[in-house]
Amino acid sequence: MAEEGIVTLRQTVLATVASAFVAFALVGQVFANPLWEWVNPLPQGHPLSDVVAVEGVLVTVGYAGTVVRSIDGGETWSIQATSDEYQFVGITWANGRFIAVGGQVGEEFTPVLGVILSSEDGITWVERHRVEWAAMGGVCWNGAHFVAVSIGGKSFTSDDGLAWREHELPSREWSMGWIVWTGAEFVSIGRENFNSPGPSSFTSPDGIEWQMFALDDPPDPTGLAFDGEKLLTVRDWEVLISHNGIDWEVVELEGLNPRDVIYANGLFVTVGGAGQVATSSDGYAWSIGEAPTSRTLVGVTWDGSSWVAVGDHGVIVRSTDAETWEQIGSDAFNLRSSSILDLAWGGGRFVGVGEYGLVITST
Repeated sequence: MAEEGIVTLRQTVLATVASAFVAFALVGQVFANPLWEWVNPLPQGHPLSDVVAVEGVLVTVGYAGTVVRSIDGGETWSIQATSDEYQFVGITWANGRFIAVGGQVGEEFTPVLGVILSSEDGITWVERHRVEWAAMGGVCWNGAHFVAVSIGGKSFTSDDGLAWREHELPSREWSMGWIVWTGAEFVSIGRENFNSPGPSSFTSPDGIEWQMFALDDPPDPTGLAFDGEKLLTVRDWEVLISHNGIDWEVVELEGLNPRDVIYANGLFVTVGGAGQVATSSDGYAWSIGEAPTSRTLVGVTWDGSSWVAVGDHGVIVRSTDAETWEQIGSDAFNLRSSSILDLAWGGGRFVGVGEYGLVITST
């Protein structure tokens, strides 16, 4: 009986293992077969990182080469196919076309691959540039040409978004992300070394020749705003201010842990940990308002009449004066398991994107 039991057990184990191999094989076929489509969540479930709105067309990008587009103000969305090797981090619209940037990042944040794609309608995308060891960090337009910056010691310029030129930076380990055009120069925030702490700012008049300036101690800044005269970025407990992208002043923000900053309607507005919000007309003197939520806020935008901020577990808050904020019901949307990572206003609508392919819209 004992031997029969052992044989039966062995047969059961072998049958289970065989079933597991079959299951794995079927799963592999599912993901390799282009005839399969997302059914839950809809329209897809990859994380989304950036969104842009142009003339009623909304386009958002994210992981696994995901591009999702809407032409009816966000009521319905369609998935546009690109290579799943792309990890999109940014998208912009200028000079008559969309430009999406991204790449792949390997172990210890090493930049494996960088890619730049363009599209005139958000549907058909063409890879315009590919580079090894320089994952893209951000892209910007100054009215005359595009500039893309990377994690990996390169910058890229293009007059039309189609043909791109590579430019070597003084160090291959320079890592640039946030980028703005001030009217006189490009300014980017990143690191001196992508493998270790060391926040830095980078400036360039043309996107080709760059200078690096250390921003003292970690942590890394998040967000970058410009009021027409000065640049402002935020990090834990501090605001950093510069009039030239080179010399930075540190303003202490006691009790505030900011995650994003925007300049609009004559005010800097920053949002952060534990639902904190603060405002300043000059970047130096700040007023910290009553937190409308205990959840971390990670993004804020302005629609011409009100500020809206989003964050962890689907939280959404709104204010018309940047002082008194109200939470406007993420629980009603059943978003408590999804964080909203970015928010934009355009074409008469707010568009929020985030984890698990989350897309929300509102007028």
